[in-house]
Amino acid sequence: MALSRRNMSTNLWLAANQTMPRETSPREGLLQSQLAKNDAATQALPFSEPGVDSGKRALTVRGRNAVARILKCATDMFVAEGYGGMSMRKVASSAGIALSNLQHYFPTLEALFVALMRQAISEYSDTYDSVRHDPSLTPEERLEKVVRLLIEDDKQPRTQSLFINMWALAQTHDFARQIMEEAYIYQRRWIRGFVEAVNPDLPTLELSCRAALITCQIEGLLVLIPQRNRFPSDIRGIEDEAVRAIMALARAESSRGTTTRGKSLKSVERNPTFPASGG
Repeated sequence: MALSRRNMSTNLWLAANQTMPRETSPREGLLQSQLAKNDAATQALPFSEPGVDSGKRALTVRGRNAVARILKCATDMFVAEGYGGMSMRKVASSAGIALSNLQHYFPTLEALFVALMRQAISEYSDTYDSVRHDPSLTPEERLEKVVRLLIEDDKQPRTQSLFINMWALAQTHDFARQIMEEAYIYQRRWIRGFVEAVNPDLPTLELSCRAALITCQIEGLLVLIPQRNRFPSDIRGIEDEAVRAIMALARAESSRGTTTRGKSLKSVERNPTFPASGG
């Protein structure tokens, strides 16, 4: 997912008690019901700023630097050893701080992991937003650029370790399952916005389904290159094939024909909807 492993986006961390933006009101009852469930799950996540009381004190520069260092060390450890190899003491030692100082910002290992994942989401948001606002690109070029960037990121061993470990953790820990669900809801909303810009005639449910299929196709490429940065020779060029398939899916006419109110899809006009950026 994330397109680089730079220092965390401090602005998103400071806003970690905020939930992901809600969908716009859908026209189809089935989607409306499902999105309501997703939003309820997202809002239930325990995203409060570690080490800051209910008055939301701002971190000092020293505090911001400490948080950035902690998250970098925690991410490095998680990538190398997985969640089972992490402990608060080990992270504190790696960051060069006392355990009590670490617990000031992150009271528990779960809180630390949540912040780690929020950092990854922030990096996505920054990248998606920059592509979305690039005036030199057409809607199709924006979607293709995002897809190619995500595929290239899949080819980075660090990205592979980070997300495969996250998927594994989500199988046995509720907090990881919740944060991963939020992350992919967020990613699908961005992809949906790019697809909608390419094909604005699609009904809402179909847009969401296509965004989910595109997300799965990109993420699924990870299984073909465990800890390698290139695909096997017998499937050389699969990146271009994936891009062509995704673009064809985005351009394809609706299979549903009409909206729920019986209007011709061609008569419906709307602007693409994107999540609010989190960077």
